[in-house]
Amino acid sequence: MFLCLLLYVLILRTTGISTVAQAQESNLVHLSPPNTVGFPSIQAFLGVRDQEGDFVYGLTSRDMDVLENENKIPVSEFDHLQPGAQIVFVINPGPSFAIRDSNGFSRYDHVVQHLQDWAESRVGRNIDDFSLLGTDGIEITHLESVEEWLSSLLAFQPDARNAVPDYDVLSRGLDIAGDPTPRFGMGRSVIFITSLPPDASSFGLQNIVSRANQANVQIDVWLVASPERFSSQGAGVLRDLATQTGGDFFGFSGLETLPDIEEFLENLRNIYTLKYRSMISRSGSHQVSVHIQDENFAAKSNEQTFELEILPPNIAFVSPNQDVSRVFLFDDSPDPDELIPKSQSLEVLVEFPDGFERSIEQTILYIDGQIEHRNSSPPFELFSWDLSDYTTSGEHTFRAEVMDELGLSNSTIDLKADVTVESPSVNFVGRISRNRVVIAVVSTATVSLILLLFLVLGGRLHPGTISFLRSKNKMKKSAPYTLNTNAKPISRKLPYWVNRLHWPQRHESSNTVAYLVPLTSSEDAGTSGSIPIPTGEVSIGRDATLVAIRLNDLSVDPLHAWLSYRGDETFLLKDNNSIAGTWINYTQVPGGGKTVEHDDLIHIGRVGFRFKYHNPKQAPQLVILEENWRR
Repeated sequence: MFLCLLLYVLILRTTGISTVAQAQESNLVHLSPPNTVGFPSIQAFLGVRDQEGDFVYGLTSRDMDVLENENKIPVSEFDHLQPGAQIVFVINPGPSFAIRDSNGFSRYDHVVQHLQDWAESRVGRNIDDFSLLGTDGIEITHLESVEEWLSSLLAFQPDARNAVPDYDVLSRGLDIAGDPTPRFGMGRSVIFITSLPPDASSFGLQNIVSRANQANVQIDVWLVASPERFSSQGAGVLRDLATQTGGDFFGFSGLETLPDIEEFLENLRNIYTLKYRSMISRSGSHQVSVHIQDENFAAKSNEQTFELEILPPNIAFVSPNQDVSRVFLFDDSPDPDELIPKSQSLEVLVEFPDGFERSIEQTILYIDGQIEHRNSSPPFELFSWDLSDYTTSGEHTFRAEVMDELGLSNSTIDLKADVTVESPSVNFVGRISRNRVVIAVVSTATVSLILLLFLVLGGRLHPGTISFLRSKNKMKKSAPYTLNTNAKPISRKLPYWVNRLHWPQRHESSNTVAYLVPLTSSEDAGTSGSIPIPTGEVSIGRDATLVAIRLNDLSVDPLHAWLSYRGDETFLLKDNNSIAGTWINYTQVPGGGKTVEHDDLIHIGRVGFRFKYHNPKQAPQLVILEENWRR
């Protein structure tokens, strides 16, 4: 009988050692469930231990690869953290707790003293989360202060002699350990201090192990019992519970040295965090694991399965203009290059219906099924539709397409746009107005050539006359003002043969009703070189390309003033906001203009004239106010 019992114990021990070795091998690298909130960037925590259960320090991202759906992906970010641990002490008393030694200390007293020594060594270092749970109804959860936890422990006085241990309290402790941690990456542990239950073999081991591994909770078992119970069948169940969750089994009879809590918690407080760029482009279940290989360590983590719903991005136009009108810049211009607008701006909005914001690779605008504009860099939301080739009205289609970094693409439906090209209208007045300078130059040149040809063919002009006309023009250019073609020629002694010519005589135009007679001084009027003023509107200034009467004086603006015939045999003189001003009888012309009378003195800047009608009525008496004269 004794030999059979001994053989049974040996079998249990052998089985236990094998189980421990397998458990240690499977728990060398533990990968947490991946965090997909920032997809396609995925984050996870990695706990790495060696065969002795100690944390492996010094790993880098170069020492590992992520296996996502069997695709090897490099780690983009990797860091070592010390966020602390979430620890639940579960006390499951029984009669074995009350056994005392020769000094009168019970086994439970030794356990409490050991926990007190550890807690007092932790005072002031509050990176862990503490909970305490017992079968007599005590439940203190998630304390930040180890001092508060110790006070609760010392106040807990179980009736060990009459207590019946069970595993319901362990199940509750596992729930508390699986609660969300105060800081990401905190290790989770249950320290199960228990007496041996009456019927340990009926305990649902696999259910507890499955829950603990799913929540990444390590269960460490302290069996408080007599030494001969450490090799019992119930003890073997507890040993398997510890090893299969990555924890340790320890038997305490009152003579052994209890484990160093700080030593195994240090492994829980250290963890690695990693990120990688996912290659997933479809919805469904996906698997991820981590393979580590360096000079001294090689292992593969557990495989985590997670669900993702991945949808292509949506794209839509923002207030698309579906009626585009092209008009000519000038109403009378048939030139297609003058059609405006030259382009049409279009804007799109891109959103991700699956809630995962990610980078855009490109957006494309299609016009009539052909690529019109491609954005391969930001801004991806703006397009330009070139309209320069649209010279006739017609209907066209347009749509936009988007592709994200995962290669997922989507497009809008085909939208219709009516492009209307307006026909040019014939506007001779506008055409002449826009080209008046060219027309004036061409007309003048044509008339001059015809007159010159007429004079030469009629024998009235010889080649030598040209040089005389050139010298005459030079004289005119040096004059302070430029007269029109009706001004009287300057008389001078000419060669005999020139005097024999029959020069065309000036005939005053029937529409000339007044003259501007230049002043020889600021007060006296001369009588020669008068400038005829026809009916209509006459512009006066320094720029010959802008005015009919050019005054060569720096006090005169390029376009200085107008003389306008009002139809009642009177003229209105208006100033064009000039710098030096326009004056009548030494009084500045107001903004609305002023009527000019016969014999009035007119000053355009510093250039003076006497205004005379061709057929004057009774001339009004000139009155110069003293205040104006003093100006």
